Amino acid sequence: MFARFISITVLGLMSLSSFGQGADSLVYGNTRLQNIVNNQGLSLGGYAQIDYNQVQTPNSKPNGVVDIHRLVLFLGYTFDQKFSFISEIEFEHANEVWVEQAYVNYRLNTNLSINTGLLLVPMGIVNQYHEPPTFLGVERSFVDQYIIPTTWREIGIGIQGRFPDANIKYQINLTNGLMGYNEGAKFSGSSGLRGGRQKASKAQLHRPVINGRVEHYGFPGLKIGLSAYVGASQSTMWNTVNPAIAEEKEVLDSSIVQISMFEADFHYRIRAFQIKGQYVFALIGNSEAYNSLGNTEVGSQLFGGFTEVAFDLLSLRAQKDSRLLWLFVR
Repeated sequence: MFARFISITVLGLMSLSSFGQGADSLVYGNTRLQNIVNNQGLSLGGYAQIDYNQVQTPNSKPNGVVDIHRLVLFLGYTFDQKFSFISEIEFEHANEVWVEQAYVNYRLNTNLSINTGLLLVPMGIVNQYHEPPTFLGVERSFVDQYIIPTTWREIGIGIQGRFPDANIKYQINLTNGLMGYNEGAKFSGSSGLRGGRQKASKAQLHRPVINGRVEHYGFPGLKIGLSAYVGASQSTMWNTVNPAIAEEKEVLDSSIVQISMFEADFHYRIRAFQIKGQYVFALIGNSEAYNSLGNTEVGSQLFGGFTEVAFDLLSLRAQKDSRLLWLFVR
């Protein structure tokens, strides 16, 4: 059946203010929020997004859906030249509350710092910069929903830094993993790994996973990134089975998959044009046994990508300002 899908977003943009005095650039960061918290004292901000989605089919007239998709509040505090706190609290669909980030940043020197707390997994273009209008369109791409389960955050510790002479910045984290099995399979063929996000809500940890990203920004207007995530999924069966018993160990092993995800991306902007793209490839080890145990259909491989080209229509005006209106094709 042929169907058209209309989506509109009304967006309240981020507004930030800082209270207190301090030298600029006290905190070096790889994320947008860290770059905001540059003065000693309190920083506040936030944004809101309201969506309207309407499916149109030739044989029916389904209802449209109007949704306060998210209302996000940012709270940060810089204590001194070494310590800062960064947090992001999101109200979703007017009835859910989630903490998306909450961690302490300790600055070892100008180019190296340590983070500990609830961290965003540095995977891909969107997960760390997940608020509109940093991505175009009403909804995030399917790649950034079902392969990279944005918004993806875990509890852990990591380092981040940069090599200024080489125009490279990097992050490496050790965090809890995705929940693969909790009274049933959390991964599926239709939604990929998305159901395994623990979201820091009594997150289970048996073995930590490693994830990280490196980004090159040396060419004007161009950023190139590589990301990786490697580790086993978590399973609550560890709480109930005895691994010393062969039969129970076999069932336990069937509830765990090995995830190896790799990603490459680029983003180039020159004047009123921009082009971006990313490709993600994930290997899901032990998927056959996992599917048999959980009665699901997770693939042994997940992969996807996109290329997006955009032009700022407001650049055609005689009098230009900071406003943007992107016409894009993905």
